[in-house]
Amino acid sequence: MDPVSLASSVMGMLMPYLIKGGEAVAKKAVDESIEMAGKLYQLVREKFSKDPYASETLKRVEENPNSDSRKAALAGVLEEKIKEEPSFGADLEKLLALAKELGGDQISQNINISDHSKAGDINMIGKVNGNIDLSRKTG
Repeated sequence: MDPVSLASSVMGMLMPYLIKGGEAVAKKAVDESIEMAGKLYQLVREKFSKDPYASETLKRVEENPNSDSRKAALAGVLEEKIKEEPSFGADLEKLLALAKELGGDQISQNINISDHSKAGDINMIGKVNGNIDLSRKTG
């Protein structure tokens, strides 16, 4: 998976965990998903602990996980770390794949693109706002 897509997937799984503060929830599928997000969070936190800027960026998202600018900064740092160390990216991919096996393959993300921006292979000119739900539909 390319670093931009991987960082986006990691953010999609981390944000519900950070917003809920890691608290347990009742349903088993959600519990497993939260548990996997917790493992993902621990991996990211451990990796970022060696870099004061990355660690502070993560801390700022923990303090305000609904801040779009803070989430964007964290996604950027994740992207850089994945590019710098492919083994970190591989570890993240393994956890994401395991989460998907456990049924936690729903990734929800809010996207705001303005002016001249690029998201993956899509170039945007103007303004785009909305929600993205990448969950697998069954039935």
